[in-house]
Amino acid sequence: MLINDDTQGQSGAKERDQLDAMLAVGNEFMTYSDETSTIQRSGEFVRITMDSAAETKPRFLLLHETSDVYRVDGDTMTILDDGEFYGLPATAKLRQRTRLMLSNADQDTGADTEFRPLRSALDLVRMPRYTQFHTPPFARRLYGVHDSNYTAIAGKRRLFPQPDGKTLVVRDVVERGGRYYYGQGKASANRVRAPRVSRIEVIELDERGKLGKVPVFSFPVHSGLGVDATGKTLQAGPFASDASLPVADDLYVYGAAAGALWGDALSLTESNATPLGGDAGDTFAFCEPAVAPKPGAGAGTYVSMIAVYAGDDDVHDPQSSGPYRLTCKRTTPAGDTVTSKITFQPLAAYPNHYLAARGITLLRTSPTNALLRVIVHVMQSGVPGSLSSLAGDVLFFWTQDNGATWTYQPVVAGFPVHTYGALLVRDATSVLVLGSPSSYPATVPVWQITPAGFSAVTTIPYATFADGLMDPVSGVRVPYLAFGFGGAVYRKTPEGTKKRLWMQFDPQWIYKDGLSYVLDYPGSRPIILVSDDNGATWARRLLPTKWAFLAGFVVSVDSSTLAVPIYAARKEHGKPVRVTVYLSRDGGETWKPTRASGSMPMETYADGDILIGEDIIGSTPSTQRKSQDVANCWLEYNRGELHPMQVLRDSKGNFARSNPARPWMVDTTVKEPTYG
Repeated sequence: MLINDDTQGQSGAKERDQLDAMLAVGNEFMTYSDETSTIQRSGEFVRITMDSAAETKPRFLLLHETSDVYRVDGDTMTILDDGEFYGLPATAKLRQRTRLMLSNADQDTGADTEFRPLRSALDLVRMPRYTQFHTPPFARRLYGVHDSNYTAIAGKRRLFPQPDGKTLVVRDVVERGGRYYYGQGKASANRVRAPRVSRIEVIELDERGKLGKVPVFSFPVHSGLGVDATGKTLQAGPFASDASLPVADDLYVYGAAAGALWGDALSLTESNATPLGGDAGDTFAFCEPAVAPKPGAGAGTYVSMIAVYAGDDDVHDPQSSGPYRLTCKRTTPAGDTVTSKITFQPLAAYPNHYLAARGITLLRTSPTNALLRVIVHVMQSGVPGSLSSLAGDVLFFWTQDNGATWTYQPVVAGFPVHTYGALLVRDATSVLVLGSPSSYPATVPVWQITPAGFSAVTTIPYATFADGLMDPVSGVRVPYLAFGFGGAVYRKTPEGTKKRLWMQFDPQWIYKDGLSYVLDYPGSRPIILVSDDNGATWARRLLPTKWAFLAGFVVSVDSSTLAVPIYAARKEHGKPVRVTVYLSRDGGETWKPTRASGSMPMETYADGDILIGEDIIGSTPSTQRKSQDVANCWLEYNRGELHPMQVLRDSKGNFARSNPARPWMVDTTVKEPTYG
């Protein structure tokens, strides 16, 4: 049978199901038509077209990419851990990991439509990483949160819609062999072999799902270990006398010489408290592209792209993964690309040690400005050593000329914000840092970073998170992890248009139903914190679901609208997970569902193994679980979308920019309003 699909990739499951029904009837001459599509069968010929009576244009784009890999054997899908995956022959049949789903908008009514699969050759954005369930005594509820949140920590975006309607995709280029993955399953676990990410490509994707033939920007990354680390565990301490500074021997990998950029946290305690995920995403950072001004009045504009990464020449030992400096690659007003080096401050008091990068974040604040955050730890260059490789810090650098120069901004004494605190762009020269609290926090600190230095802004009382959910008298608290990207939304008030800053937060766990200090179960919720006074005070606004594992990433649709995908729990085995986009037009005060909804791929497990609550008394955890997803009951949850939803057009059908709420931050031709 010859099927002629004239829908340009817009047909989906509905059309396929209807065609199957027509074939089952047996009549060779049939036509089916509804408000969106027409299916015509004439003998062995089938034609599928979209109805042009109601013009629709792409509106929302969901990139669905599971963190896990599935092997397909007949009708059975089996999840593979890293060792199983990397041991497969090249001919093994695998379930497709990466899918695009598109929701259109009716240009006459403005109504959004069902999400449909978008055919595309895009087969990889982020290298897969297996997420496993951890058993007592460290059956910590926050591992699943961290492994999911890791890709969403501020500055880790992979998709950037552009003013011409295309989307820039930042994707990994993966090589098998060569180097070794540094740490499967937290710091105490053995090292296992894996592919390495050798290069990053930025490639164009159009609204039909077609990829550009060549990257518009690319750069190599130094990742992994050049020694066989299979089955070896970590030794974090310094070398006292071994001047050879071995990266590894028959039993151990030595953190002081090996580094941690390509791996997990260097201690099990640290991995409990930080979202380090052993991810290729920490070997580089790609800045949000911008339409930037060329030097000189009236000289025109150019597209600024900036990447900061670890190059092969940025390490002292080519077998290690700890760079003592970083490489910056950028586009120039002349249309070419140049590279330069970003150096770290020396440890003057410890001449046999140096700072090495282990994580990189890069945030654009204007068409010319960006803030670079580098997570570092201590490595060793000589003997005797006196510092453990567990010691670390955070470095900040500003650029105000799109990467041509970088200015180190020293962290001041008393800076209390955790290494992976959330970064929220306030304006062109100011970024707020919201603390990632430790267990049972009383307050969350908020500081600001400007080119002039650091200063404290405020603290957020824990009651802001827990009011009405947890009994404050009990003193029992749940840490909240700043999650996603944050931003601004603009509300019309009697006093004029006002800016509201917002940041999404996730609870790291929830307590059991029925406990005396749980006032309203669940006692912790997915939320956004909002500020109407530029960060001085903050208030809580609940998302339209009680469960964090069912809430996607909050994104801006335009200057006055927020959106969040909400997942429905899978009710029985074999049923797909549904997703519905909710909108808020009042800054997160209220949320309403839209017609932009659809069925996610079968391997989406937004409700995998739900850890309903956990008490830890001493070292003995008591866990209550609820598994709705039979196929993946050994797994903690994964949101199903590891990448935020993209807005391709606003409600009027105009192309959206990568920052639809504040387009002047990414486009110098857009004038910043007085209320910006």
